[in-house]
Amino acid sequence: MGRPSPEDRSPRPIPATHPRLTFRYRHEQAPALREQTDDQLELLLQETKQNLFRLRLQSETERLEAPSEIIKAKREIARIMTILRLRQIERERSAAPVS
Repeated sequence: MGRPSPEDRSPRPIPATHPRLTFRYRHEQAPALREQTDDQLELLLQETKQNLFRLRLQSETERLEAPSEIIKAKREIARIMTILRLRQIERERSAAPVS
């Protein structure tokens, strides 16, 4: 009895924790952020920074339930700051005189 041919094998389900699925989820967040206004992004940035501060404080003073939350908060801050910076560059380019 040999191995079944690729046509005979049914695909195995991908577990929910598989990196491909989390990668896809991460990239679904950026378009949602891009739809928000600059003021909304600034507010979200401040909230996320406060949350990161609380998480860091909690990790030092007591047991943090999910240490990965610190990494997620840092990435969220980076996403927001990137979108804000790209918008700033775009405004500067449109305001610059064309020679």
